[in-house]
Amino acid sequence: MNHLKKRTRHENKRLKRQRQHDAAPKLAPRVVSKIAAQGDVMFVRVDALPKGLVKKASGSRVIVAHSETGHHHVAVAERLAIYGNDDPMICYLVNETGRYADIDHERPHDTHQTFRLEGPVWKVVRQREAAPEGWRRVAD
Repeated sequence: MNHLKKRTRHENKRLKRQRQHDAAPKLAPRVVSKIAAQGDVMFVRVDALPKGLVKKASGSRVIVAHSETGHHHVAVAERLAIYGNDDPMICYLVNETGRYADIDHERPHDTHQTFRLEGPVWKVVRQREAAPEGWRRVAD
């Protein structure tokens, strides 16, 4: 009696893509000092944190932009904090060590290149696009 579960065609394709992704050479992070975009998220270096914001998250790994599909944009550094207000399209990333933060796109295939943001404070903006029903967030 065979106790091994037979994989579906879809599972085999997914595993093949994952193996190809894992075997692909990793690019060094692209160093950014002023402005950059990663998919539907734009990063703009600012001089200081605006007044009236509330700390939303902190740690060595914070999600700067959520994705409905689970392919989040994540900042990684020694000590980070996310500040924001009621606007879900804008937040601020603060690197409390002041050196740099790497921005990764959590997606196993067709991912964006990692950015290395230099500097302590960055404005993070979810990009918008015009649609017949009005403005909507750009889908990545």
